[in-house]
Amino acid sequence: MPGAVRRKLRLADVLAYREELHARRNRFIAESSEEFADADAELLAELLAELLAEAKRSVDRPRRLKDSPTCIAPRRTSL
Repeated sequence: MPGAVRRKLRLADVLAYREELHARRNRFIAESSEEFADADAELLAELLAELLAEAKRSVDRPRRLKDSPTCIAPRRTSL
């Protein structure tokens, strides 16, 4: 926080905030689990496999450095 607004944090405030964050995280996880409880495991596995295959193809595709905007020509060394 900027200068005039800054204050010293008390340990009790920090611990209370930490507990609040843990509670919010746990609620989020529980709510997310409820939302996806009825998800089809086979369909999700198939979709994940497709995404992973697509990611692998994009990584395997060689990039042309010549067209890259960050391409830097190699230094010439004298013999």
